[in-house]
Amino acid sequence: MGTLIEYSLAGFASRIRDAVIQAREVDGRAYFENAGRVRNRGIECGLALDPWPWLSFQGAYTFASYRFSEYRVRTGATTDTLDGKRLAGIPRHFFRATLSLRPGPVTVLLDQTTAGAVYGDDRNTLLVKGWGVGVTSIRVRGDWLRGETALRPFAAVQNLFDHKYVGSVNINGAAGRVLEPAAGRSAYVGMELAWVGR
Repeated sequence: MGTLIEYSLAGFASRIRDAVIQAREVDGRAYFENAGRVRNRGIECGLALDPWPWLSFQGAYTFASYRFSEYRVRTGATTDTLDGKRLAGIPRHFFRATLSLRPGPVTVLLDQTTAGAVYGDDRNTLLVKGWGVGVTSIRVRGDWLRGETALRPFAAVQNLFDHKYVGSVNINGAAGRVLEPAAGRSAYVGMELAWVGR
């Protein structure tokens, strides 16, 4: 049996009038307004490899260019022109890869995710760093059949290397407070029991 290879490539483009965006965030409450015009463009590509029955790889990458093509913000008697500014909270680069190993009844999933830098405000003055090398997670699960009962234990570690990164951004947060740190390393275990009729 030969190596199975699947790949995909897609492009997208859209123009939106009166787009609804988060204009500000105060004390956990978000306020929304309409922006004049928004232009979204990008590409998405994916790759899947199955070189052996016990090993597989899946990866996906997205490049996204989301910008205001017409946006005016009034601040008192002043009007700011934000044409050409990037939409806040949206990374230009996002990548995720998963490696699956299946030695017998055990499956090991190794996941790697990374995202590029984003802006925390519409004026593009607050740059939030990307995830760098990214976040690694691992999950192990088993699948054993005992009579008509299936035993499926599982365990996982999220953020395996305890990477410090910004998990989400409060867009246009009050007084520049836009950062929300992601959780550090965490783990969990469990067991699933299922009845399998014959």
